[in-house]
Amino acid sequence: MRYLTWLLCFASLSQTITSSFAQSLAINAQGNIFLAAENGVHASKDNGVSWQMISELTLVNAITTNSSDHVFLGTGGSGIFRSTDDGQTFSRVIDDLIVFSLSINSNGHLFAGLLGSGGILRSEDNGESWSSVSGLFSDPNLVCNSISADGAGHIFAGLGWGFLRWGTVYRSSNNGENWGGFLNGLPQTDVFTAFCFNENGNVFSGSLNFGNSGSIFYSDDNGLNWIRKDNGLNNNSIRALAANGQDHLFAGTSSEGVFLSTDSGDIWVQVNNGLSDKRITSIVIGSNDHIFVKTSGSDEERVFLSNDNGSSWSEVFTLITNSVNAKNEKPFPESFTLEQNFPNPFNPSTTITYSLPNKDRVKIRVYNEIGQLVATLFDGIKQAGIHKIDFNANGQLNSGIYFYTLETSSFRQSKKMILLK
Repeated sequence: MRYLTWLLCFASLSQTITSSFAQSLAINAQGNIFLAAENGVHASKDNGVSWQMISELTLVNAITTNSSDHVFLGTGGSGIFRSTDDGQTFSRVIDDLIVFSLSINSNGHLFAGLLGSGGILRSEDNGESWSSVSGLFSDPNLVCNSISADGAGHIFAGLGWGFLRWGTVYRSSNNGENWGGFLNGLPQTDVFTAFCFNENGNVFSGSLNFGNSGSIFYSDDNGLNWIRKDNGLNNNSIRALAANGQDHLFAGTSSEGVFLSTDSGDIWVQVNNGLSDKRITSIVIGSNDHIFVKTSGSDEERVFLSNDNGSSWSEVFTLITNSVNAKNEKPFPESFTLEQNFPNPFNPSTTITYSLPNKDRVKIRVYNEIGQLVATLFDGIKQAGIHKIDFNANGQLNSGIYFYTLETSSFRQSKKMILLK
């Protein structure tokens, strides 16, 4: 089957998209950790003590590993890549797709959640061939933000329509051949960003909604019915969920760090001792119950480790993406760059960072999803260096996807941002 790339409405924009809910950490059966960062993919074989860059592939939205320790990367426009040698080399197994999520079930079948009407793909042969298993999803605005398989043959997908304007949870009990929507107890205003399962097979789902808040929902009947379990979460947007071997649950939030529940989600408490950055994007737990969280801001990415059930954290990885803060920095950037805005999603304001290797005329513009100009943030001369500019939607724009563009005399680049009201 041939799959068409989801194209932007005007060809001058970059056709790559980074997920706001990226699954950017994974641990294989040997305990090796894989991390997707802005500058490439990194790996650690010693619980985060040391790291090695194993691939310069960027815009990686999802990482997962199978029982054979093969590593799969889902990207924001370049398709899916696979490594069969513990991350030493990667080869593309399907191209021209915007992949938001990956999961492998107990049969070793790989599922990929996409942006666009392809919906969800399945591979039963380690990524060699793919088929669509979401024929009922025909909306080209569909986003599969999260997909997870439990140990009992169920697959859960968090789907959003209208570019995150609302969402729902779908479940398949027959390897993705058929899907049903399950909303009993779930709000239709939320986008479901993460799933995890406890030792009893019960499922938890994390969400965020338009007001930059969120919740956690629980089902003990394979997703037929859901109840809210967020006592102590302070209405935080949930970006990541994980459960350890003791059935302790960990929730990563967009601004207040990590929360722990030791009673199946009835009560949540913050566990942020030593966590210097509280903008969580991913959580993974190894077989030794070591917990790793990734944080991401406008100019830095970090990984923290806890080996005492979240009581304390130590920083094991740091990447400064804005060279203004880097050690041994050079006086000027070596190339033009346009960074991902932060925060993203945002409401109502966000910051855009860009770099110029020399003095140049600069235009910073914002377009809507059909290519119409909605704002010119700057049009003039800028000196070489790293610059920041704020964009404030100020109540005049609707929720949805927008694109911001840096244009100079010899360079043009665009990136996606999401306004959530």
